[in-house]
Amino acid sequence: TLLSRYDSVFELGLFPRQNRMLNSEEADRKRPRVDQGGNSAQSLPGRYQEAIVCPPMAVKKVMQHLAEIQAQSRCVVHVGGGGGSNNNNGNQQQDSSQGITVLKLATNTQGCLDDCRNRIHEYISAVLSTHKGDLPDGYERRTLTIPESSVGSVVGPRGAVIRAIQRDSGAKLDIAPRQERTSGGDQELALVGGTDQVAAAVWMVHDVMEGHYNVDAALLQQEQDRRAKSMAVGGQGRGGYAGRHADPSIQEKRVIYVPVEHVGNLVGPKGAVLRALQLDSGAKVDMEPAPAAGSENARDPRALTISGMSPQVASGYDMAMSVLDGTYDIGRAVERAGGMVRLTGFLFAGTVTMMVWLLIILIAQPEERSRLRSSND
Repeated sequence: TLLSRYDSVFELGLFPRQNRMLNSEEADRKRPRVDQGGNSAQSLPGRYQEAIVCPPMAVKKVMQHLAEIQAQSRCVVHVGGGGGSNNNNGNQQQDSSQGITVLKLATNTQGCLDDCRNRIHEYISAVLSTHKGDLPDGYERRTLTIPESSVGSVVGPRGAVIRAIQRDSGAKLDIAPRQERTSGGDQELALVGGTDQVAAAVWMVHDVMEGHYNVDAALLQQEQDRRAKSMAVGGQGRGGYAGRHADPSIQEKRVIYVPVEHVGNLVGPKGAVLRALQLDSGAKVDMEPAPAAGSENARDPRALTISGMSPQVASGYDMAMSVLDGTYDIGRAVERAGGMVRLTGFLFAGTVTMMVWLLIILIAQPEERSRLRSSND
């Protein structure tokens, strides 16, 4: 199909890349130069820029998450009015009387700009999905019919796929919960968002149904988003998750669903990485056993369970995520875990030796006492 021949919707031409790579002379003319402390109404510095008109009913929701959006996408967002006229310097004058809020995005890479745009549209679409009445211009509702056999694939493990589609497209997707679905037959998937965002989400859903969507990437992204959100609202300490869950009196358990391709990194040679995670965090870390070879579940994600007191679980979770992110020093972990195994073996051997000597002494003592008594007699 047409969809299977493209890596992303941007390559289909729906989202034309307006900012081509420039040579140095063009870049000097194009890139805005703003002196420190200059007028905030001027263009923001950054080669890749875009403006989004935020519907009035979604402004509050976007503002609540604006700091999180900027931090996670590495994109600066300036909030201003719109609909005004230009002054003599070419700068747009804000016209708050028309109630228009314009979000001006500026960053250094196309990827960061795409990420920021999608995050903003995701919050806008979430608000519009519950809006009664007509949608603002440029936004639409659409319904897709999903065959019963594909519903599980579209939702994904623990909702990972449908959330990833929302994140990557900026549209809001809703499907009836499992307990409310009709038994048998097709299911309806409701999409709400900007026209371009809904179109992108439709193509991604078709990719899922045709087997061209990377579910493992969606699972990893889900865990990374969860960790980033914990760190954004967390306190001090070892990561945001640790800051929020630092009560040493609470017993806790956390589960991470690990794609099959990453299980080996988390387990390590002969379980060395798992042992290192346990030693460093103090939590109990268990990987779900592998299914039987050739079974239908052979490619399913495996559950990594981290249990213990709350601070220990927080620390173990951060370390496990660093392994998935590729920032954990696996070689050093293997070396330390191997050293602990050798130390444990040495201590065990020493303990056995001491017990043997004690046993010999205990056995020899009665014989020595009887020998002394016989010599005294």
